[in-house]
Amino acid sequence: MTYPYGPRSTSPDPTPGCRPDASAAPLLNPADAAHELVSPRALTHVRDLPPDDLPAYVYDLDGLEAHVAAVRSALPPAVELYYAAKANPAAEILRAIAAHVTGYEVASGGELAHVGSAVPGAPLAFGGPGKTEAELRRALDLGVQRFHVESEHELRLLIGLVAARPDADARPVGVLLRVNLPAEPDAGLPVEAHGGPQRETDSEHVPTQRVAPESCPGASPRPVLAMGGLPSHFGLDPDQLRLLLPAFAEEGAATRAGLRLRGIHAHLASGLDARAQLAVAGRIAGFARTLATEAGPWFAAQLTEVNVGGGMAVDYGRPGERFDWAAYGAGLGELAAR
Repeated sequence: MTYPYGPRSTSPDPTPGCRPDASAAPLLNPADAAHELVSPRALTHVRDLPPDDLPAYVYDLDGLEAHVAAVRSALPPAVELYYAAKANPAAEILRAIAAHVTGYEVASGGELAHVGSAVPGAPLAFGGPGKTEAELRRALDLGVQRFHVESEHELRLLIGLVAARPDADARPVGVLLRVNLPAEPDAGLPVEAHGGPQRETDSEHVPTQRVAPESCPGASPRPVLAMGGLPSHFGLDPDQLRLLLPAFAEEGAATRAGLRLRGIHAHLASGLDARAQLAVAGRIAGFARTLATEAGPWFAAQLTEVNVGGGMAVDYGRPGERFDWAAYGAGLGELAAR
């Protein structure tokens, strides 16, 4: 999720209404949950399938398109909506939502080729850690203009590849630097893994914890994955990111090669409700504002986007309780306008 950034912004205190009684609804058994999660049209289709055609994946593409259209309409016009192909890369799904998303995020060379073939010409953002030189080169050859850079090594590879392009291909290549912000114990996000505090050396472990917002009495815990706050392959720590900024100054290596810094990207947690997601978005935007103040006018002029990630909660035990896109869109609108 990306919204336009203005250096004049101030940090908001988004507090959309919490519905304490919503999470208190009883958990459904799997059969009942399936009837709420799956559209009647899909259920009817499954019931009519002969036994030899089962098991099967069945998608209600019309229902999916209507849902994505509703999500898009809940977001402010200036907010961009990218679909992460890793969620479900089926070509039919990619095409069904094409009219309602800004583009697609891909995280590997395989996804890059697949999505490019399924929805030709759609804007692509190449994210994910561990990109190889061959994958970056292929992305440039296919015209990808947005890269989420997660390490100094990746940035150096990209600089070298972009600098070596023929002059005819010398279109500016956009970069969003992914930051891995430290955890804030009072932010409502997990700061410990199961079994105790996360050790600094456990860089490959993604901490998970069941949390319920204190502001919602009676809410039952939900699983949350924390992607930030610990040493990780998922992005740069703030000090590392600051050291890379000079490369994008007027005479910096990245600028001379043909890279343009578009903004900051972060994905700090998954499994959050709208209120918690807005708190995360506000924190990421706050870091971007601080960075713009520290780096000076040249950086503030380039910083046009803040990508606040995804990770919206889906409660399969209570499928009637959906992520509050209306509240989230309203909160993002306030955040972008400040």
